[in-house]
Amino acid sequence: MTLTVNGTIILSPHSFVPTPFRIERRDRTADGTMVIDIIAVKHTYEIRYEELYGSDLVFWTTLYDTGAPVTLTYPLNQSTQTKTVWITDIEKELILEDPEVWQDVTISMEEI
Repeated sequence: MTLTVNGTIILSPHSFVPTPFRIERRDRTADGTMVIDIIAVKHTYEIRYEELYGSDLVFWTTLYDTGAPVTLTYPLNQSTQTKTVWITDIEKELILEDPEVWQDVTISMEEI
């Protein structure tokens, strides 16, 4: 699976999890009936690595620190999807200092 971020091919992750969610408005009418207006269907994404060297992690932390949206491209159902996303979180655990190695790295993103 080839994933790109801002046109750069990233290291193949251990897993890639796209999850759709609805932006909706819910309300009840006077007789109690539920009315739902679906505004949009967006996605959250998780890219997971079992281990990642510090030199590879800096790619993600630099993007996160800038606070700017990024372009994520990925395959889905024999087509290519391109979405603009925010990097919302980077979870990681340092297991070795020299060379710097991180484990259980999860990069979370949300479509804007």
